Amino acid sequence: NGRLVLNPPPALQAVARRHDAGIDAVALAAVAQQPWADRVLLGAAGVDQLHANLRADAVTLTEQDLAELAPAAMAPADYWAQRSDLAWH
Repeated sequence: NGRLVLNPPPALQAVARRHDAGIDAVALAAVAQQPWADRVLLGAAGVDQLHANLRADAVTLTEQDLAELAPAAMAPADYWAQRSDLAWH
């Protein structure tokens, strides 16, 4: 939904650089590697974004990468509260 694109956490940017991938691909890969994620839904708004998102399939994050990304997680209640406050909602 753009949260990570507008103000990407430095850790996300660093991990993306290490994997030569976009931040969207790294974020999707991080979710896909969670034991509770059977499927990860993309929300691509166009062909270019779809190709960037699909790059996640080639990104395998290490435990160190995942630990580095963990502080960027937002509690679900905070996420939904913030999202419901958006003007377009």
